[in-house]
Amino acid sequence: MAAFTTLDATLPFVNAATPISVSAADTIPFNPAKTQILLMYNGSGATITPVIDGDGGTTVAVNGIGNVSVASGLSIPIATNSGVFVRLSSISEYCKG
Repeated sequence: MAAFTTLDATLPFVNAATPISVSAADTIPFNPAKTQILLMYNGSGATITPVIDGDGGTTVAVNGIGNVSVASGLSIPIATNSGVFVRLSSISEYCKG
């Protein structure tokens, strides 16, 4: 299991970021004290659906709804030749663990 190398987004000006290919075994070192953005691009010939799933997420109490399970992670479909970005703090309950 390999951890992604993170970049310091507080650096001034334009900074290089090298795309990497990942597998299901790779991890993201999540730090809730930082603003982290995950960029994902699908250059394959079919839609892919990566899942963000920290091993510590179970249920979250949502006002007006009750308990919501985050145990199975957040699936993010990405169409062919498309990209998405996710601010990890906005899905922090899925990143716990």
